[in-house]
Amino acid sequence: MTISEFARLVGLAPSALRFYDDCGLLPPAEVDATNGYRYYDPSQADRARLLRDLREIDLPLPDVRLALDAPPAEVADLIRAHLRTLQAKSTATQEAATRLLTQLLSHRTTALLGGPELSSAIRQVTPTAAPAVDTAPPQVSTTDEGSATDEGSATNESPTTNESPTTDESRATGVGSAMDEGSVMDEGRATGVGSGATFTPAATYAAGGTSAAGGTSAAGGTSASGGTSAGGTSALGATSAGGTSASGAMSVSAATSTSDGSSGSGGGDDMGLVLSCVLVEFSPEEVVFVATDRYRLAVRSVRPVEFGGVSGRVLVRAADLAAVSRWVAAGDVVRMEVDGGLVLVRGDESRELAIVDAEYPAYQQILEGLAPPSCRVVVDRLRLRDALVDREIVAFDIDSEVLRIGDEVKLDVIGTGSARIGFTASLLTAALEASVGPDVLLEICDPSRPVVVRSADQGTFTTLVMPVRLDG
Repeated sequence: MTISEFARLVGLAPSALRFYDDCGLLPPAEVDATNGYRYYDPSQADRARLLRDLREIDLPLPDVRLALDAPPAEVADLIRAHLRTLQAKSTATQEAATRLLTQLLSHRTTALLGGPELSSAIRQVTPTAAPAVDTAPPQVSTTDEGSATDEGSATNESPTTNESPTTDESRATGVGSAMDEGSVMDEGRATGVGSGATFTPAATYAAGGTSAAGGTSAAGGTSASGGTSAGGTSALGATSAGGTSASGAMSVSAATSTSDGSSGSGGGDDMGLVLSCVLVEFSPEEVVFVATDRYRLAVRSVRPVEFGGVSGRVLVRAADLAAVSRWVAAGDVVRMEVDGGLVLVRGDESRELAIVDAEYPAYQQILEGLAPPSCRVVVDRLRLRDALVDREIVAFDIDSEVLRIGDEVKLDVIGTGSARIGFTASLLTAALEASVGPDVLLEICDPSRPVVVRSADQGTFTTLVMPVRLDG
């Protein structure tokens, strides 16, 4: 077949066939020695069409060369890896475009939220952040005569439960990792506005641990960051009682820099700073609050009454947020402004929180990696919490009717499936304390994967808790 005939058969231009011949990817079956005309055999059509399709998805030529002579399974692996690369580039492009739009079109992003709803979100999410890496007081400035600390410390900021919003006012989502081992949580970037930094698009994050403001967990005093949890692993993943990381563990590593412009290299202190913060994402649809200590993840979103400016995200210290929780709760509405810092405005008064410029673990990949649960049960929240008192590691034996802890605890449940799974009691207790309503829903996909703890009746708050691997 002439080059033109073959080009029409396989859907490639003659010039493309000449180029692929020069690259050695698709040499013709025969070349006329006198005039240099190329001739192709119909048996080459499949290779040519594969080459065409691979180039249509922009697969680099070195990978195309490998794929043309590889078995189908290896070709599929190459394509999947290429798609991940394209998706990462697309995300980076979108974030860069959003930063540019923010700089060009708006100097201020504002969201008007109900005061009790905002306070409830702060109360539920901040205890999940890791303890602060230093003992500096909350960095909150005020425009009224009273100081921010006069409004109440973080340890007594929690509003009463009747301030929790209804399901049509806010939504909370917990996420966990069902990603392959080796995946990391540091592919998202939350960038502060201050000191020349930019206001970047909203993203969701992980949560865990103790209140950075008061150093106590939502359970009432035990550190939820899990330094001694199940052996004290430093990853969001299941651990054995002796400290062995389970198959779902994910490392958390990211370079950080503070809002004053100083940078870090991703060391322990830098990651400690990041995990002691709360990510706040702004969009017209919702304002999302996220925190993690590697062992738990909490996400809460509140629907804004009004929104202005461009969607984006900022990172603030959990201690600073917790320090204004009571002050926020006293207002019917509170306006959040991002303009060099995060400013909360209630009537004629305001509180300004410093923004931290740092890398933060990516949330979307964790959420997308969640597997469907094989066991889902509803259990009395307070009875389960009370059953965890004075325990360290607990083993649950669950079926569709009963949750057992050894021979001494038997709780009625309603659900489907069965599971045997272990938890660090303090971590699960903190998640139960932060939840609302009389019941919680436990969603278990695997004993080594994150467990979703959801408020069963309202669905307004969900956390994710890493289990521990039970020996024997």
